[in-house]
Amino acid sequence: MSRNARRAGPRLRLPKELLTALEKLEGEPLDAGPAVRRIAAGVTRLNHGLTRARGGFGGYLRDPELRAAYRTYYLCTNAPKLWPVLDRLEARGLLPAGGGRALELGCGPGTGVAGLALWAAAHGQQWTLRATDVLREAAAGAEELMRALGVPVTTGVLDLAAPMKVEGRWDLVLCMNVLNELDARHDARLLDDLRGLLSPDGLWVAIEPASSAESRRVLALRDRAVAAGWQVVAPCPNALACPALAAADGWCHGEWHFERPPFVRAVDRETGLLREVLKATWFVLAPPGAQIPPVLGPDAKGTLARVTTARNDAKGRSDVEVCIDGALRRLELQTRDRTPENADFFDLSRHDLAHLEGPGVASGERRLGADDRVERVEEST
Repeated sequence: MSRNARRAGPRLRLPKELLTALEKLEGEPLDAGPAVRRIAAGVTRLNHGLTRARGGFGGYLRDPELRAAYRTYYLCTNAPKLWPVLDRLEARGLLPAGGGRALELGCGPGTGVAGLALWAAAHGQQWTLRATDVLREAAAGAEELMRALGVPVTTGVLDLAAPMKVEGRWDLVLCMNVLNELDARHDARLLDDLRGLLSPDGLWVAIEPASSAESRRVLALRDRAVAAGWQVVAPCPNALACPALAAADGWCHGEWHFERPPFVRAVDRETGLLREVLKATWFVLAPPGAQIPPVLGPDAKGTLARVTTARNDAKGRSDVEVCIDGALRRLELQTRDRTPENADFFDLSRHDLAHLEGPGVASGERRLGADDRVERVEEST
């Protein structure tokens, strides 16, 4: 394995059904020259507005050009982020067998419901889907996309900055790239509303931008939920305050390989962007009182740690930062102390979950030894 390399793993790929549906909506192949130039122009405007002019960029999905760019380029680079999260939940038996009921809040062009529908089809499941957004144009666009995919969905207009009135209870509530845009003064009421929306075993899934300011905003909301008794299902190894927020410039995100379809590669060339790796700050929470089985069995020893940086390989040793027991800690293991029980340390990548046990782990020291056990936890089926 090359030094500091991300461990090889499955790449996120877009199913043909999604690209076909989008081409139907656009009226031409997405990688055709005119389509690429049109999408690239919208992506350039979106990228500037979402990263540099956020204060005056509200309601951008009312603009037909921006809406078309979002439902092609941005939907295709955001929806796949949901799939490894769903894989983890299914592997732990936390999703309803055969499908359930899912509500997307702030759906935009339908990123979450489309992502869930595509994942469900690949897993032989059927879900009842509802998508809501503060903009009628966005909700209508989500319905249009789902119609092109041949998947039933109901839609509605819903403002997350006001008390939410939604009928029924839901097994999944999805928030994708919307919470970072919500003013923090609404957080307490939002958490109360979310608790009322979820079924007894329901889960709140949030997948948000990985950039510093947006990540910190969402992690602060996560901490507020934890303080109110919400349970952390993933990815955090415990239900404690996020240690990344202790530093003024700290944040946390996961990342996944992405196999870009031709039109995304073409738009990247036009815009100077690069989406070979997809990144997100994300979490899955369960409301207070929910019964969530632990990742490790009740008799398991040791502790769980989430890798928060790329692994650094140097001559004779490797080191990596992990989130463990509510703190960020740098761990090092020398090559001479490698054993079959700790060999996984030399294969850790950002956002891996590791089970750690041994005297070096318990001591709180940086350096682990031959008596320590390091096991990478497989989180998907």
